Amino acid sequence: MRIANPIRRREPDTDTDTSPMGLDKRTSSRHLPIASGIAFVAILFPAFGLVPEPPGTDAPVEQIASYYSRHVDGQLAATFMWGLALMALLLFIGNLYSVLRTAEGGTGTLSLLALLSGTAAVTIMIVAQAATGATAIIASEGISPEVVRGMDEIAHMIAHLFAIPLGAFLVSASTAVLRYRVTGRWLGVLGLMAGLANVVGTAGIFEPEAVLHKLGVLGLLGFVIWTLGTSISLLRLRLRFRAPMQSTIQQPAAV
Repeated sequence: MRIANPIRRREPDTDTDTSPMGLDKRTSSRHLPIASGIAFVAILFPAFGLVPEPPGTDAPVEQIASYYSRHVDGQLAATFMWGLALMALLLFIGNLYSVLRTAEGGTGTLSLLALLSGTAAVTIMIVAQAATGATAIIASEGISPEVVRGMDEIAHMIAHLFAIPLGAFLVSASTAVLRYRVTGRWLGVLGLMAGLANVVGTAGIFEPEAVLHKLGVLGLLGFVIWTLGTSISLLRLRLRFRAPMQSTIQQPAAV
């Protein structure tokens, strides 16, 4: 007759063991989604170097059409890279939702608002990039410069409206970060400032050269820095809590 060993190794409770900063070990093991914020920035920056600075919105229609027709290949490549970067951003938003939801105890609304607004922002920017790519193709085919100018304005307007849900994402996520100490406090403050700057800066559509427009540009730069910093911070937390967890699992049972 076999007698069960009364001394059993206790497995770590990964479902309830939470860090002081709201990142449990189960969530922290998802290193790929966490690092996707870094991938977003790494893909995005080279995209800006594929085409030169476009002419202003008040430039002659012939100049705008000529710009797109001369840089169609670079513009399409930039559009493609934007698409890849936005998919990495979407993965990061989904992982951040999981982290914030854990910090809120699974019943909070800030994490849900961050998920919905972040997804909306990604969707709008994909449409804006598609419109920009279509503008370049139309210009390369010799279509009327007035049509190219109209397509260019549509793409710009869609890209501007991207900042509203982006601001909501930053404000809701950063509020949760500050409230539940998910990452460093400076990231929460930076996210709040960048989020408000994006929302207020959207009013620059009334006057593209106004101070509000420049404020929106600063908000976008703050968003990029916030995403990179948050991704690195969460990745460091994941590595910090993974080592104790692995040592606990590998420890032999006492006899």
